[in-house]
Amino acid sequence: MPSLNSETVCRLQTRAGASVRSTQIELAWTVIPILIVVVLFLATARVIHAIQDAPKPARRVEVTAIGHQFWWEFRYPGLGIVTRTELHVP
Repeated sequence: MPSLNSETVCRLQTRAGASVRSTQIELAWTVIPILIVVVLFLATARVIHAIQDAPKPARRVEVTAIGHQFWWEFRYPGLGIVTRTELHVP
């Protein structure tokens, strides 16, 4: 199988203009994913910035979640309550 691949590559490279087309294709499939990642990064950064700057409500409940091997532990420090596997939101 590797010899078949190398033979195909050698044949394609010997054609006139083949290297120009393959360079353009390689450039396209390298640049397009990079642009997609950059756009997703910028959108995510904008949303995270907006969420972090949002005002916190006056009657908020603080919850600490601790992941154990097969279950979750939720602690409500302000209320002195600990629950197992269930998150209760008032």
